[in-house]
Amino acid sequence: MKKRNIITALTAVMTGISAAALPLAAELPTALVAEAASTVTGTTADGFRYSYQSGSSKAKIIGYTGTATSITIPSKVAGKTVTEIGDEAFSYLDDHNVRRGLNITSVTFPNTVKTIGEYAFCKCPLTSLTLPANVTAIKGSAFSSCYELTSVNVQGAAALYSSAFAACTKLRNVRLNAGCTRAQGAAHIFNSCTSLVNLNGNPVVRNSTDENGNPMPVLSVSSTTAGLIRTFFTDTSKVKFIDTYCSAICKYVVDTETRSWMSETVKARQLHDWLVRHCEYEDGYGWNGTGTETLGDENNHIYSSVFLSYGLNERGSGVGETVCEGFSKAYTMLLNQAGIESYVLSAGLTPIGRQQYPDQTISGHAWNLVKADGKYYQCDITADDCAAWQTGATGSYNTIYTCFLKNRAVMETLHSNAQGLLFTAPTIPVIYTPEHPLLNYNKAQGDAALNQCIYTLNDTNADGILDNDWDFNGTVNQQDTRIRQNLVSMYGGNITQSWWLRTRILTT
Repeated sequence: MKKRNIITALTAVMTGISAAALPLAAELPTALVAEAASTVTGTTADGFRYSYQSGSSKAKIIGYTGTATSITIPSKVAGKTVTEIGDEAFSYLDDHNVRRGLNITSVTFPNTVKTIGEYAFCKCPLTSLTLPANVTAIKGSAFSSCYELTSVNVQGAAALYSSAFAACTKLRNVRLNAGCTRAQGAAHIFNSCTSLVNLNGNPVVRNSTDENGNPMPVLSVSSTTAGLIRTFFTDTSKVKFIDTYCSAICKYVVDTETRSWMSETVKARQLHDWLVRHCEYEDGYGWNGTGTETLGDENNHIYSSVFLSYGLNERGSGVGETVCEGFSKAYTMLLNQAGIESYVLSAGLTPIGRQQYPDQTISGHAWNLVKADGKYYQCDITADDCAAWQTGATGSYNTIYTCFLKNRAVMETLHSNAQGLLFTAPTIPVIYTPEHPLLNYNKAQGDAALNQCIYTLNDTNADGILDNDWDFNGTVNQQDTRIRQNLVSMYGGNITQSWWLRTRILTT
């Protein structure tokens, strides 16, 4: 007897109603009436494994048993329309990391496919890839580690999930529909694409010149490609065009802001000033104070945040945005480019700090350790940047030195007073896999240097110089006069002792 009839009979006995008198809908509880349809699986003659739910008109490709290296996904199987490629369907390895023997170098998709599942083609030796306009979702790691893949063309407005094309080390050309989006929570979509240089048919980075004729790298992007970079690349590391641009812009800044006659301390100040002038702390607002940015955006924690946002004019012409970690990494990169030893320091809130300020969204902080002219100092670009921009000087970028070249004790006091936040003792972060060659520092050396940070630049008037001691060597002599004259010549304007008032430098 069928389950339905058993339940019907029991119901009739309990209620005294004839089973025959019950309508069909009353024969089963709702849960049983809506019982899930069964899954049907099968394999086509050419080896495509599929599944669908009984009663459905749609099917999913779930595997492949064939041996062809060039395949065309069928648009229909068993009379059902193929709308999805299942998880790991064509992956070179299965979910137990066992080789499956698939060597698919080319795949053609029908226009019926809408979703490509997680790891669907992971580690396949695909050489090029075109995804038709009907594809609306490319799930996590769908094409990750396709080591032979050189070009990708996403023709439709698809949502891309985490690591969808990560570690495709030969991928050089990417075309993305302007309507493509980052799926909620997705990250590192193109991470470790170490050959990627072209976006939508053009090189992302090109050589140009600044207003003074100096060679200068620029992001050669349209409004569309700029939007795509913001959406898909600002949280990404080890992408060739990003690394190329960051390396080139570091060299450009060092070449134009410093000179061989400068001491390391003067160079450190020059690079400090460039960051303050060309980057603003991300405070949750746009350039006009009306934006809806997310405070502490994760994109702004990686090495490229200052340089990419500067190149994309995030806060105005030639002005980027970042948070403390981005400032610290960018400063270390600039200093290392200039041959100056530097490390990123980090610290979390102390238990006392968390108790006293439980409403603070800040969970930690980052700043720098710098060795200039044989002495170790600490420097907090974030604090100086915020102080500079908050003064609100019209038509110029302030440059302030409250947290420039201080010893450990002074910096601890400054950090305690700045926001009332109490930080734990600073540590040298370990970067096991450097985000960029200019961040490849020695942790043991940095830890030792932290204990040698006993020197402070006592800059009482916050002008970045010490009683006209332009080379910071502790004495004032003709050398300081020559340095001042060189700076006047270098910038083509008058330089006063109040360093942050130099209008020519501030507006470059």
